[in-house]
Amino acid sequence: MIVYLDQNKWIELAKIFHGKDKSERAKSIQKEIEASLECGYIYPLSEVHYMEFARIRNNERRSRLGKVMWEYSKGQTLGNPPEKT
Repeated sequence: MIVYLDQNKWIELAKIFHGKDKSERAKSIQKEIEASLECGYIYPLSEVHYMEFARIRNNERRSRLGKVMWEYSKGQTLGNPPEKT
């Protein structure tokens, strides 16, 4: 199954992944995401994700988010990232 996440959900996952949200809900979400990945679910990135990601000016924040996006998407995309001009 392919699951498309809006950018705000990727940000929420990054907060969970990096321990900024330690609530029971967050723990449940992380377990569900990991179980779904084991079952073959795909969380692809899109061109819109790349465009929104590129707007993040804080390098540390962008790095943390990028790590999570790459980890959970496993590099799967719906399109190519935009070329720099």
